[in-house]
Amino acid sequence: MKNLPNASSKQEKFVKLKICLSRCISDELRILWSSPYLSRLWCVFELAAYKKVNPGGKITFRPLFIERTVCVMLASAYCFAALFLIARDVFGPGITTLAVAFAIFACPYAAGIYLLRMSFREKHQLISQLANFDLEEVHCAEQFDRDFIHSAIEKWYGSKRAFTQFVRQDLRKDVEKILAAKRLPRRYLLLLLLPILSCSMEFFLANWKGGAPRDVLLSFAIGILFGYDIFFITACSLLMVYLCDILAPKRCGCLDHLQTLFAIFLVVGLLSLGNQLSAQAYQGSLSGAVVFLVVSIGFAWLMWWMERDSIDVLAPKDDPPSPPSRAEVTGKKADTFGPPVREWV
Repeated sequence: MKNLPNASSKQEKFVKLKICLSRCISDELRILWSSPYLSRLWCVFELAAYKKVNPGGKITFRPLFIERTVCVMLASAYCFAALFLIARDVFGPGITTLAVAFAIFACPYAAGIYLLRMSFREKHQLISQLANFDLEEVHCAEQFDRDFIHSAIEKWYGSKRAFTQFVRQDLRKDVEKILAAKRLPRRYLLLLLLPILSCSMEFFLANWKGGAPRDVLLSFAIGILFGYDIFFITACSLLMVYLCDILAPKRCGCLDHLQTLFAIFLVVGLLSLGNQLSAQAYQGSLSGAVVFLVVSIGFAWLMWWMERDSIDVLAPKDDPPSPPSRAEVTGKKADTFGPPVREWV
């Protein structure tokens, strides 16, 4: 879009841009967001142009930090799950196997907590960028391009201020709704359960083929497969994401990483405690496994409720008027605020 061929004037660029955009209108503009996006004028121009040619279209920001973190956690969990199976076969029951089993929880979740906490800062940064957006501060390498884009925005939106208000208010609220709707998609939660479920299923099938009593198999399925692997780990994952979000802002200066360590010790400690309790419950009796399952379901429900309640608190509300942009502060003539202009040329 930057180098439109044979466009010797801004007027010709408007015409060529209209033809280009009119041929590629979609119901949704999905932006794979990274932190420099709103600091680049041509990226901002994408927003302005799309909203002009498709006023009813949906603009969706998709930060990629969640996928990045889930990928690291999943790879780490599979790695240590494989090491656990190898250690169990090579060393048998013992301290080495126990250490590798603990690493299945400690390493993936420690890495995930650190990455998630750092990544959730990007979410807060995105909201801050939108709330404090100033068109005059957006970078552009060439002055001709800057003049062209500013002229286009003024022509489409009536003024630079109108577009600035659109980004600060309408677009920001839409983005906040998207980011607050769910911190971690449910399908990713299910994906994170696969490594430990694979280990447990391998153990369950081995006992089944080995002729273990039916009560033992049922107790294992209730206490371990459902109680721990599904509900308890899901609850800990929700707690992990919740803590990473609320602890994302930097608060303690050089001791900021203490917040990360707190989340790691709490989540990994709960995972280890749940692992021990579930093993004792299913080995003790079928009723013990059922009790642990009920407790795990209650724990998971509590985490679901906590997340939903915190999302309601974070839901965007009406804001006071945004602060003026740099152009208004420096005394430039304020443009008339109004709806986007429909004419292209």
